[in-house]
Amino acid sequence: MVEIQPLISDLTMVGKLEDFWLKSNGRVHSLQLSTEEGVYWLKVAPQRQNTLGQHLKVGCWLKVKGMRKNKLHQGKVDYKGMPLT
Repeated sequence: MVEIQPLISDLTMVGKLEDFWLKSNGRVHSLQLSTEEGVYWLKVAPQRQNTLGQHLKVGCWLKVKGMRKNKLHQGKVDYKGMPLT
């Protein structure tokens, strides 16, 4: 039996912030989040990029809502999210 993954699905993660990547203009581009399932890099939604950088501290706990996009032809999964807490 073959399990077919949806191309785009909702995502909610809670985890510890391990690292984050800032653009040259100081906006947050992505977060590295450690969860029970593993460690993930998540792109931050544009509407949260400006304000998020002032509140982030490595080691804090975050809840992220967003989407998971399966790129079957590349064999990878993209994660995009908006940190809530």
